[in-house]
Amino acid sequence: MHISVIIPTYNRAKLLDKLLDNLFQQSLPSNVSWEIIVVDNNSSDNTEKIALQKKFLSPVPLIYVKEKKQGSSYARNRGVKIARGEIIAFIDDDVILDKHWLESIWQAFRKVKANAFGGKVIPMLPPTIPKWVVRSGPFRNTGLALVDHDFGDKISEYGHPPYYAPVGANFFLKKIIFKKYGLFREDVGVKGKTFLAGEDSEFFLRLMRQGEKVYYYPYAVVYHPVDSKRLTKRFLLKRYFGAGRSAALINPSSLKYTLRNIIINITYILWYALKFDVITSFHFILRISYHLGTVYQYFLNKI
Repeated sequence: MHISVIIPTYNRAKLLDKLLDNLFQQSLPSNVSWEIIVVDNNSSDNTEKIALQKKFLSPVPLIYVKEKKQGSSYARNRGVKIARGEIIAFIDDDVILDKHWLESIWQAFRKVKANAFGGKVIPMLPPTIPKWVVRSGPFRNTGLALVDHDFGDKISEYGHPPYYAPVGANFFLKKIIFKKYGLFREDVGVKGKTFLAGEDSEFFLRLMRQGEKVYYYPYAVVYHPVDSKRLTKRFLLKRYFGAGRSAALINPSSLKYTLRNIIINITYILWYALKFDVITSFHFILRISYHLGTVYQYFLNKI
């Protein structure tokens, strides 16, 4: 088996249905074999029914499994353990694939001497965007709300701005990488409605710290629909708080350093508020939410 496509999913049966149809339309040379692995992470909707129906329609082997331990890390690791492919590709269950996505993955390993890649993710935005949503510049605040991973059309190595690491919606690597560096950390990652993201970032940072080269490969493209609910202030604050918790687990910093950052950001909030720049003030409020998440997790770790 050459390629395994792993789809962790949780309560998104309708979106999974569309994604599988999308996958069935992908093409590869006839001498390249591939499979689809759907990992159901305790869904309460009709995910199982959809997956099993699609299994009989799939042009390639489609494997459906349930992972009872709640969390995206558990689901991803379960997929890796049963995958037969030399190359493993991960996608979110709500993406839309470019028609050449799978073929581009196959070509990536022939064009670039590397074992791990992140693909391009283009957000599909609602017609109107709230004014506090800033997508570019120094006060960009959508990195945790929009899955926006579009850095143009140049193949580039991760590890420096803006190419820090791939995102979970679209990345692919050789299975041997997991044997060499281990699986995803299971104490981080989304768990149902609890946002503790970062298992993918931690994994790739682990690789790069040990000398593994990871590349941004722009020709493997997916589109990520953005629900308007993700663009509310409440959602953004929740996301930043959860990301702060994750950071405390992945790369712990001193409590003194974190509290110092909170004070600095309060100063920025007051400064921009005096200038009636509420949008930039909100950017620093989000930063405080991030650091409060770090403090919260710090005390949880001590208990």
